[in-house]
Amino acid sequence: MVRVNWCCGLLMAITIGQILPIETTQASPWNSISESFSRRPKPPLGGRTDFCAISPRLLKEEVELVSGDRLLFVWNGKISKIEVHAEGVDEPLWIQVVSQDVRQAQYTGFPLIAGARYEWWIFNRFAANETKPSLRVPFQVIEPSERDRLALELAELNSQMRSAKKWVSAEEWSRRRSQYFISQGLFVDALREILSVQRPSQELRTIWQQIPVDLCKR
Repeated sequence: MVRVNWCCGLLMAITIGQILPIETTQASPWNSISESFSRRPKPPLGGRTDFCAISPRLLKEEVELVSGDRLLFVWNGKISKIEVHAEGVDEPLWIQVVSQDVRQAQYTGFPLIAGARYEWWIFNRFAANETKPSLRVPFQVIEPSERDRLALELAELNSQMRSAKKWVSAEEWSRRRSQYFISQGLFVDALREILSVQRPSQELRTIWQQIPVDLCKR
């Protein structure tokens, strides 16, 4: 399980004609990814509580899509437990008890079925009835054909990075993969990639800090 604490450009001198320095700001390669998350729809009013489901999201008119590969749950707020249920089934497929300082959990249950719909149940430690979920967030695994296509395109992307003439850092590797997932509308997988970096740069740490602010603002 990846643990992240939600806390915590270059200026170039260009000589033109006579020696006149002009300062410009070089955009971070992470900017477009950060902007993509900031544009995500806010949760419906019923989903706005002291708890904030960051990934998967509670969406008003659609269901969050996931590839089903190494699913990572991310949230803000103090809760006691999370569960994964097949849609319409009360018996949980997977249960994870969490401590107060934890804000994410890696799914370790049975492989999720392509095309199937599930629910993420969140239990609030401060709820009047802690035995009932405070929030249910539906999500759906992509169809088998889409999952196969995704695997082929990711393999090609990985091959391109391995064959690059210059060395590609682990952070750059995750950035390109997360960018690909965003292009496919798979923000849950993209965030998992973003949070997988073990030695993040200051730029990436800023992204870690900004995403929950953008997604959990009321």
